[in-house]
Amino acid sequence: MIAKLAKSTAHFFVEREIVNSKDEEVYAYGMELLFSTLLNMFIAVIIGIITSSLFEMTIFLTVFILARQCIGGYHAETHLGCMSIFIVVLLTFVTIVKQLSEAFIIPVSIISAVLSFILILLFAPVEHPNKPLNSSEKNVLRRKAIILFGVFLLIILVILIFFVFRRYAICISLGGFTSAVAMVCQKIKNCHNSSH
Repeated sequence: MIAKLAKSTAHFFVEREIVNSKDEEVYAYGMELLFSTLLNMFIAVIIGIITSSLFEMTIFLTVFILARQCIGGYHAETHLGCMSIFIVVLLTFVTIVKQLSEAFIIPVSIISAVLSFILILLFAPVEHPNKPLNSSEKNVLRRKAIILFGVFLLIILVILIFFVFRRYAICISLGGFTSAVAMVCQKIKNCHNSSH
């Protein structure tokens, strides 16, 4: 459905001579990414409002998106698959944030942040088959990822030590951890595909 809408929109722009016909496929792909992103953000806002966790969701997604730009991550084969995984991840996050008792916030935040940092050191960045990276790009992204996750870890520790709203630490921690797990999933998928 999203792909069809994107193609129709790109074709509309070509017919109105807003874009060149030879660029129609590129615009269709761009529109597909835009519509998919907007739909996912809309879903996140709805889940955030319904569960009264919009601010926590914003922190989680900000960390997730920033991290993913540096480290890469899993891509589902279809938009429906992507949306389904996204919804499951958001609902899991909300459940953890809402149900986790105060006693477990500090250990879970620290453990997930440290595990994320270790995964980044071991595997970041992971490339997607459609967007290969040269060694220079990998080095730049790896440095950025290590600095970014180091900053996340530092912010988490500062919040846990000095700040009253410790639940924000777990939002940052889980955002980083989710992105690191998505990176590992893509790495496994790449290895599986290359062995066939």
